[in-house]
Amino acid sequence: MKNVFMALCVVFLLGSCGSDDDASQANAGLEGSWELTAYTLAAPQDLNGDGEPSTDVLEELPCFDAAITFRGDGSFTSTTDGFDVEIDVNSGTFFIVCGNPTSLDGTWSLDGDVLTTVSEGETDSAEIDLDGNTFSFDDEAAANDTMVSGRFTFTRQ
Repeated sequence: MKNVFMALCVVFLLGSCGSDDDASQANAGLEGSWELTAYTLAAPQDLNGDGEPSTDVLEELPCFDAAITFRGDGSFTSTTDGFDVEIDVNSGTFFIVCGNPTSLDGTWSLDGDVLTTVSEGETDSAEIDLDGNTFSFDDEAAANDTMVSGRFTFTRQ
């Protein structure tokens, strides 16, 4: 789960097509530090076991936190205070264990509105939306043979 989230958190950016100067200006708009301010699932889940499903992951798991810093030299650092999912295969139930801080370093590049990141030998790409001091992207991941989709939103710090 940690690697899936780290890959998801690293896949974002926005720019414009055009000359190298245009790309540099677009990249400059994303340089800096960003913090996860929303993670909304397409379908409600009861991640905290309170009996009330929600699409708001940060409401369900207040211990979940993420940030990323994009640097002008094309490098980035992503950090999470994430969680692990533990599954009881006998009952089919699961529970969340908070903690598990992680950090990931790599490089990023922009082509139009597609951010490509490279870290730990893996290349990931995603289309992102930039609106002033927020950027967001949609992603999906497999969780126990079920596809879970959601939208991550980060705010400039």
